[in-house]
Amino acid sequence: MTKDLRDAVIAALDSAAGVLNVPDFARRLMGGQDLDLARIEMDSMTMMEMIMHLEAKLGFDIEADEIAGQSTVNGLIAHLQMRLDVVG
Repeated sequence: MTKDLRDAVIAALDSAAGVLNVPDFARRLMGGQDLDLARIEMDSMTMMEMIMHLEAKLGFDIEADEIAGQSTVNGLIAHLQMRLDVVG
C-alpha cells in the first residue's frame, strides 16, 4: 500500500463524508490505523461522491459494488492498489 494511495482514499472519504472532522476517525486514519467503513455510515450519494473523487485522482472507473464489497479502509486501499497494478 502506498502512502499516496492511502492519502487519496482519506481525501476522498473526507471530501464526501467529512471523516477528518470526526476526532476518532481522524486520529485513526492519520495515524495509519484501519477503520471499518460501516462506521462512516455513507449513504448512496456520499458513496458516489467518494467514487467520483477517487476516479478523478486515480484515472480509472470504479463501480459502487467494488466499494460496497470492502469492509475497511485498508481493504479498500488494497483493492484499489490491485486495480492500479492491473491498469499499470
